[in-house]
Amino acid sequence: MLAVILLTRASLATGAGVDAGALLPPPTNYATSVEKLRLQAALASLNSRWYNGHPSSNWSDVGLLVHMIDFGGVPNGDNSDVAENFNFSDPLAGVWDPDPGSPAGDQMAGSIISKRHPNVFEASAFPGLVLKASGATSSRIHCVSIRDFGSYLGSDWGNNYVDVSCGELNTTRRHSPLAADCIPGCPNKGDHRYTASKEPLPPNASLSMWCDHPDAWNTSVANGCNQRERALDMPMEWVSFDMLSCCSIWHPSGVADMMRHRDQITPETSCTPRSLEYSPQTVNEVILDTWDQPWQPVLGQIIEAVFVTSATLTLTDPSQRLRTVAIASAIRDALAMRIADFPPVLLYNLSGCDRHVFSTLEEHIQ
Repeated sequence: MLAVILLTRASLATGAGVDAGALLPPPTNYATSVEKLRLQAALASLNSRWYNGHPSSNWSDVGLLVHMIDFGGVPNGDNSDVAENFNFSDPLAGVWDPDPGSPAGDQMAGSIISKRHPNVFEASAFPGLVLKASGATSSRIHCVSIRDFGSYLGSDWGNNYVDVSCGELNTTRRHSPLAADCIPGCPNKGDHRYTASKEPLPPNASLSMWCDHPDAWNTSVANGCNQRERALDMPMEWVSFDMLSCCSIWHPSGVADMMRHRDQITPETSCTPRSLEYSPQTVNEVILDTWDQPWQPVLGQIIEAVFVTSATLTLTDPSQRLRTVAIASAIRDALAMRIADFPPVLLYNLSGCDRHVFSTLEEHIQ
């Protein structure tokens, strides 16, 4: 054996008995071919998980967890200030950085999308991130909700909804230690009252916003919450009643139950969204921690892709459309410098019905 090894080494050193072609570098298009294969595999994974997403306690099976990049929360989806002030020299600044002076500086809101429930928060206004179904992601999840329940504004939102600010203004709660039962962006662990409410509770109100609290789910069903929440144009008095009368939030371990409830509210008979317009009833909400577990050290374990939606490409204002795409490209390029084999900017087709709702953006723009 030793002789064979020595002979082989000698042959390599002299070139004797060795095919010269075997020592040549790979063809110049080899890297490109590998990149294409990786991209195809990434797209196949995203599209498969979106297409097959269903109620499950396994985050790999629920669909895709996404975050629309609103830089800490922009009321009413107006991203004009964000676009005008975006720092292209530091594209990742403010995307997930903790900020004690921001109303949502210790949390981030996302949503689960799938063929069953394809809508996202403010689809046209912002680019988005696909988050990996990893332990690094799931360990940061605080709570999940069947609807957008106003985690950004919390008790400041009209002062008649559930308190999700731990009894303090959101902008001050991180200037001192949190209460033991505080879950930022979610109702307090042990407080099953609507502490922010200045309205009398309806007689049959659920005792908790937590649907995994005893009897809260049955009370909500008895109150007819599912039927009312199916209305996209729900009047504000209905929203107020539901926020005060119905549970809508689960701990992370209850994500399968949340999705089953979501199916009851919006039973999809086709994969085409009922409306591309944003409404609190068309999306679910997932609250993630950005304070106790900073994202920066483990971005590669959390971020899977950057995308824009088909609604972005139909914006009537071309400057806003181009600006959103430019912001997405800048964020993607910055991530690609930190995460190996990071895919190009993707396009999410909100009206898609097949296994190809995610594709590369460059395929669709000239």
